[in-house]
Amino acid sequence: MTLLLLQMGLVLAVTLACGWVAQRLGQARVVGEIVGGIALGPSLLGRLAPHAAETIFPQNSLAPFDTLSSSAACAARGATAPSRVGINAFHMGFSFGFACGWPSLAAAAAKMTPSSCR
Repeated sequence: MTLLLLQMGLVLAVTLACGWVAQRLGQARVVGEIVGGIALGPSLLGRLAPHAAETIFPQNSLAPFDTLSSSAACAARGATAPSRVGINAFHMGFSFGFACGWPSLAAAAAKMTPSSCR
């Protein structure tokens, strides 16, 4: 959870700063935000500082970050009512599946033996 908050804070700070710079240069703020996202991704940070990129954005931490970023982007940009319905339907379905699957996972893991994993 701490890593996710660090990632979100870093992305927010970099994209806001790049958006501000873009506005000062006479460009749309979203252009700077896109540049900030590219700078934090594998295209720039991953090439220039791969160890730092792997430390800040390890591969196993990207799934929840992707889900949060896609739904939060729609909500933050003034999503219309149909978009909100779609986002809520996705989250409700995901939450229901997670709630049903979690106890099943524990039950299935208890029945597994090393020979059944082959």
